Amino acid sequence: MINAAVAGLGHWGPNLARNIAALPDAHLHTLCDIRPERLERMGRQYPGAKRQVDFGAILGEPDLDAVLIATQVCAHFELALAALKAGKHVLVEKPLAQISAKCGQLIPVSREHE
Repeated sequence: MINAAVAGLGHWGPNLARNIAALPDAHLHTLCDIRPERLERMGRQYPGAKRQVDFGAILGEPDLDAVLIATQVCAHFELALAALKAGKHVLVEKPLAQISAKCGQLIPVSREHE
């Protein structure tokens, strides 16, 4: 069973949450968004998922395996980097970063935790 968190519950995040929740070998562990009203709305749909406004706090969850990032593009790189450094599997809604050089910086970090 893979425990996954979805960060960013605006446009694409709810779709990612729905898809994770529907997978037989995955569990929607945590919903994360800086807007409490989005957490409240999505929390009603997925009452078994934890709710968190602080992205950094979810990275310390020892039973969390993966983080799906669907925030504003300007936050993608920093959030992905933090999640990789925390040893989590990461899926980032496109684009991965605002500039391609930042994408290249994620590769060696991801390899440290293979």
